[in-house]
Amino acid sequence: MSAGAPPPGDELFELDPEEFVTSRDGLARQLRGEGHKEEAAAVKGLRRPTVAAWALNQLARRHGDEVQALVAEGQELAEAQGRALAGERAGFREATQRRREAIRQLTRRADEILAGRNAAVHRDDVVATLTSASVDPDAAAGLLEGRLTGAIAAPSGFEGTGAEPAAEAVASEPSGPPAKGRAAKADVARAKAEQKAAEARRVAAEEQDRADEAEAEAAEAAEKADASDAEVQRLERELDEARRVAGDDARRAREAASRATAARKRAEAAAERAG
Repeated sequence: MSAGAPPPGDELFELDPEEFVTSRDGLARQLRGEGHKEEAAAVKGLRRPTVAAWALNQLARRHGDEVQALVAEGQELAEAQGRALAGERAGFREATQRRREAIRQLTRRADEILAGRNAAVHRDDVVATLTSASVDPDAAAGLLEGRLTGAIAAPSGFEGTGAEPAAEAVASEPSGPPAKGRAAKADVARAKAEQKAAEARRVAAEEQDRADEAEAEAAEAAEKADASDAEVQRLERELDEARRVAGDDARRAREAASRATAARKRAEAAAERAG
């Protein structure tokens, strides 16, 4: 693979999720047939994106400049948060609002991409991933690559389309044991929710893997069935041809026998006349 070229199978992430497995397996077979065993193995190992991940990949590929702008807004918000924690609160709310609006705009783009796929069902995953990409460089890099296979969980302390950090909320509450107690309970609740979400994502990933394997097996069985049908049709054509040739040979044999009989009769008649 030449420098700067996309990795093998990159084009698969532009396809509809329903086309992914069949196209992936076909590309893997093609690469294997051409002698590119390592590339074929890498392609075969690619997982089909969830519907939300597919929409996010299309965002990165079609509206990369807007995703980059969101990442930049997230960096500015992080800097404003740092200044706010140091006592300089000017600009924090404005930065929060700009980041929130960038997420909203990209969410609307995702809804357009998901038209006909019940966008509302996938909106939480889309928002969570965009939120994470706005504050986490690794998440941003993953999103911009356009090869996600699943959503990225939003980081703790950020909710929806851009709530302000917990630090600001705590600062606005009265200090003392009650506030600390509420914060502790919130931390426990958040940890439990994140644990449940992680388990749900794990189960979903396992189900996705099983679905991918089932689709791959179905596609392979369909290919074998098609090959068998083609072989049966070929043999039937050969049988028909053999029957036709045999019929022609039998016809020619009958004609030859008839001519021989007629010739014998003529010879016998000539012999009688000569005698």
